[in-house]
Amino acid sequence: MTVGESAWVGAMIEGEGTVGNYGHGVSVRIVNTEIETIATILRFVGDGRVYCRLRQEGWRTAWAWSLASTLSLRRFLPQIIPWLTSKQDKAKELLVEVSRV
Repeated sequence: MTVGESAWVGAMIEGEGTVGNYGHGVSVRIVNTEIETIATILRFVGDGRVYCRLRQEGWRTAWAWSLASTLSLRRFLPQIIPWLTSKQDKAKELLVEVSRV
């Protein structure tokens, strides 16, 4: 990613994303109701999975991008960590975790 792209993706993670170790494994995820936003993330990162999250009646459909491969996370996290604020510590912990594998 370019510096601008990594800054933008980092900002999206700050606002719409999660970073962590969950019961099903480690991942970075961004959920948004605009498919164009999720497609841009996929294009910038060049990796990950996109899926639809159907909502309750009356709610808009949401789209999610996730990155869960340890190799992919090892490459991705150093690019976005400088742009994170409230999620920076969690991302650093995740990077240490995936680097051990």
